[in-house]
Amino acid sequence: MDYIALYIKNLCFNCNNIISSYRLSHSLPCENDLDDNEILELLNIKDENTFRELLYKKLSEKGKLKDYLNIYNLYKEVNKFSEFFKKALSSNPWRVQIMWFERLYKNNSFSMIAPTGVGKSTFIIVSSIYFSSEYNKKILIILPTRLLVKQFNDLFDKFISSLNPNIKFIAYYGSNKKEIKEKINNEEFNILIISNQFLTKNFDILKGKKFDIAFVDDVDSFFKGSKNIEKLFILIGYSEDDINVAKKVIDIKLRGKLDFNSDLYKKFLQIKNKNSGVIVLSSATGSLRGKRVILYKELANFTIGTGSSKIRNVTDLYYIPKKDIKEELLNLLKELEDGGLIFVPKERGIEYMKEIYNYLISNNVKVGLIYSKTKTREIESILNDFYEGKINFLISITDPYGILTRGINMPERIKYAIFLGIPKIKINIRNLEKNIMNIIILSNLILPYISEIEKDRITKIITRLRKNMKKLSSGDLKLISDFLNGNKVELVGYLKSFANDILTLYNILKIYTDKTEILDKLKENPDVSIEVDENKNIYLNIVDLKTYLQASGRTSRLYSGGISKGLSIVFVDDQKLLKSLDMKLRYYLL
Repeated sequence: MDYIALYIKNLCFNCNNIISSYRLSHSLPCENDLDDNEILELLNIKDENTFRELLYKKLSEKGKLKDYLNIYNLYKEVNKFSEFFKKALSSNPWRVQIMWFERLYKNNSFSMIAPTGVGKSTFIIVSSIYFSSEYNKKILIILPTRLLVKQFNDLFDKFISSLNPNIKFIAYYGSNKKEIKEKINNEEFNILIISNQFLTKNFDILKGKKFDIAFVDDVDSFFKGSKNIEKLFILIGYSEDDINVAKKVIDIKLRGKLDFNSDLYKKFLQIKNKNSGVIVLSSATGSLRGKRVILYKELANFTIGTGSSKIRNVTDLYYIPKKDIKEELLNLLKELEDGGLIFVPKERGIEYMKEIYNYLISNNVKVGLIYSKTKTREIESILNDFYEGKINFLISITDPYGILTRGINMPERIKYAIFLGIPKIKINIRNLEKNIMNIIILSNLILPYISEIEKDRITKIITRLRKNMKKLSSGDLKLISDFLNGNKVELVGYLKSFANDILTLYNILKIYTDKTEILDKLKENPDVSIEVDENKNIYLNIVDLKTYLQASGRTSRLYSGGISKGLSIVFVDDQKLLKSLDMKLRYYLL
């Protein structure tokens, strides 16, 4: 059967002319650039590099080289970066890392939304050294904790010693504070690595300095500082006036009243075209909200998007304890020997965690304890000992924002995670707290068991809350929470409406959760486990899948041979939640 070519207008990658589908499928330019005889040699070449070089040569010699020059230059730059990357890590970059590099090379702001362990931090480090040494770019790296700043400092030392570029970097993580601040103030660096906290407390030192590229690792925690977004834009070259204009445009746009011919919008377009730096955001979830998030879309021309944690190489096991859990844990650690994280259920509390820690220490287990009250210097010391093998295990509370859940990056050390109970969200329905997320979760759970009229009413409120939640920053949510908990906070506008909707749901829930028939229905729900304590408080438990995936994901990381194999072992403390976790994982990882 003869091949019938399709001709497409304006799709030649070199001259934007009409081109056949046959030529496009063989990566060839149109007939106006190279005729049929001139492409014969190219059709017989199998090696991509040889093909690109010959195509460049033929177009150049014929005087037809146009847009292909940009493609060719990008290809050469990718090869150059790949060699640089290989020299640093003794392995080639992954395709997703090449994609990130291409965007950075084109001076495009973008977000790296990918699960933990896929090489975001590695890319930040290697590309920072590359662009700083090759193009004299000034780089800013913002990390969630000083602990991670210290880890990045050590990695930069390692890579710079092997690559030997002529650059200086500064990492501020607590030592020689005065001297380091003076160096930052005098701009004695090509690359600056700081924590979110440093940005918040020491912005005066940074103000007035312009960075060509700003990386934000773990943007989920970065966004908790309500003013951090504005500060970041100032550090890449925007003024406070520029940001205020952008915010005005966003406010008017959200109300549907923006006049695209107005002087305000024309000024905004001028601001968008400023010669500013590039922002690269890194996130495992992409689940961000609030008006300030829209600044990225309006000023940096990209959206943060949503993420997925489905790239995962973890074997999920469960174990039903047959005797005292401390003894069971000790026996398991003796079998596994080294490289584990131990997560104690949040609802069991700090004292229970310390009890397990002391039991392990008394049995000669080398374990480090890290939790919210552990001082930064002590955390750094414990993690350093773990990294060097002086400590075999780390123990902490199962916390979605805990150090061990998302603030540690040691793929060569962390082999497995042990959960001493299924990670769960626990809601006291007899003494219901005015917790925003818990109220929304519980409202959704009772929907199947109430009248159609009430179901319709609650559904409309939940829909409105979800829509309005997209406008809220973490600062807004804190204000609303303070108001709900009786603090003297004055709310106006949509913040007040949001709080009133939560209170409406709260009052509805108080009525329904007192009804025996509703409680009986909730007991039958396969995703809900009911627990009654000695004080007759009734707790509703549901699986916290997000925290489980985040914490167990510490065991599976990207390396030169692929995604490392991790192991997660869950001690079952609730048979019903085990089934729920199993089903959720099967559905999520399809």
